[in-house]
Amino acid sequence: MPSIVSRFGQRNRQRIDAAGTWVVLIYGGITSVLILAAIPLVALWTHEFTASLICLAAVNPLQRLYVFFRRLCYIRDRQDTTAIASIFGDIMRS
Repeated sequence: MPSIVSRFGQRNRQRIDAAGTWVVLIYGGITSVLILAAIPLVALWTHEFTASLICLAAVNPLQRLYVFFRRLCYIRDRQDTTAIASIFGDIMRS
């Protein structure tokens, strides 16, 4: 991603950001579906992880979007925004 941003610079920044966001959301959705598909197999082994896997599948796209946002802030040299996002992420995990 840094190489793409440095090559195309300011003129295509919004398009690159939007495309990256869509890629992250689609990938998060696909991996969440795979996690949900694995639940019946895990349930054969033990039922203790079923609720945790459902929660992971629900939160997975948001976690991936959060990491993407932080990386994007570092690339854009917005460490102040990244620090605020990190504090908010820590609060949400508590």
